[in-house]
Amino acid sequence: MRLPDGRALWFFSDTFLDRIQPPPNPQGQKHRWRTAEAGGVPLLRHNSAVVMSRSGRLERTLTGGTAAAPGPFLPDPPGGGRRWPVRASVEPRTPGAHEKVVRVLLWNRAPGTGPWIFGVPHATEVATLSLPALRPRRHHGDLRPDLRRGSGPTRPLRGGGGPRRRLDLRLRKR
Repeated sequence: MRLPDGRALWFFSDTFLDRIQPPPNPQGQKHRWRTAEAGGVPLLRHNSAVVMSRSGRLERTLTGGTAAAPGPFLPDPPGGGRRWPVRASVEPRTPGAHEKVVRVLLWNRAPGTGPWIFGVPHATEVATLSLPALRPRRHHGDLRPDLRRGSGPTRPLRGGGGPRRRLDLRLRKR
């Protein structure tokens, strides 16, 4: 999606954030292959985002966690499962406000088996990111990311089924 300052923001579901190695792979095949920074099997993050400059150059990759152990940009729900970004838009923080934010529609999937190997649909959520920093909304000097569901109605975005919940990314002290 295009941001108001001309940058592009791309959201990704299931993301490998490790190194791509040139051929040959460990089996001698002429394919590129992935490894973790420390070797071994690369880890899958359930979502990430990439910010590109107005000229199309990569500015940064947005993830959660730490530099040593990156996690999903939009944290996984408590108790397991995943959040997959489906759609995003730039809109006023509140109706009529001049301040703009990015709203991200998320599919919340609970762990599943059988025909639901990609997770059982649990909820459709909306996350809010600040502009231009693309950070979760902060509340009163809080420090740690946390996901909270509000009870108020949300303006529906296209996509997804299940109950709609407003999802605020807040930071709280440990």
